[in-house]
Amino acid sequence: MFKSMYARISLVIVSLFVMVHFQNCAPQKEDSVFDSMNNAGTIEQIHKDNDHGKEIPTEEKTAMEISKSLLDRSMIYSLFIDIFGPDAAVVAALNQLRAERAVFGGPCSIYENFKSARNGFKMDSEAESCANSETANNLAAPVNPVANVLQQALVNDVCQQMIGNAKTYAYAIAQIKESPRVAIPANSSANVLKLFRLFYRGKPDPDSSLVNSLQVLVGEPASHDGWKMAISTTCVSSHWQAL
Repeated sequence: MFKSMYARISLVIVSLFVMVHFQNCAPQKEDSVFDSMNNAGTIEQIHKDNDHGKEIPTEEKTAMEISKSLLDRSMIYSLFIDIFGPDAAVVAALNQLRAERAVFGGPCSIYENFKSARNGFKMDSEAESCANSETANNLAAPVNPVANVLQQALVNDVCQQMIGNAKTYAYAIAQIKESPRVAIPANSSANVLKLFRLFYRGKPDPDSSLVNSLQVLVGEPASHDGWKMAISTTCVSSHWQAL
């Protein structure tokens, strides 16, 4: 009993450690851009002082704030469908996420008004309802969403429901397996990178320290519980939502 409790506590600690790694892996390019701008301003001022031979009062610089562009509700919905398969479309939390236009952004669009059907194209009832809606949820939908607490809470809920659903989990784990013949993917850096790339599309691979931390969650020998913890930890990390 005590061994089991200690094992769970250890996994929770490792999971928190991995989340810190995800935070540290976030791009930090903005600082270098701002430093270059500040240095440029200093050089320009020195140049003016030398030219005019007198002190020129400097204006106080206003700090610039740049927010990252995030995936909107439709993009996140599509990404989850791609990772967890078509059965993800019936997961309640994902459909709630898709409907939260004011939280995730993405106003009603003419491009989602129609969907393919065997008998041709027909009106998507959800899109039609969206287009005719005058609710605050629709009118407040931002074109460029920004990160917020409710947004992350809903994403976390989707992640947990996907892992807890046998069909959606099986679809995701099949994309990590080194071979269709194996029941459980091996605990290898190559398989962990497959997991990372499912969420972090078009982004650089993580440091080896993060890969090693995820492997600790997977465990040795690898188990479904271990892979569920690794998938969940990667899923709830927020940086994959940045464009």
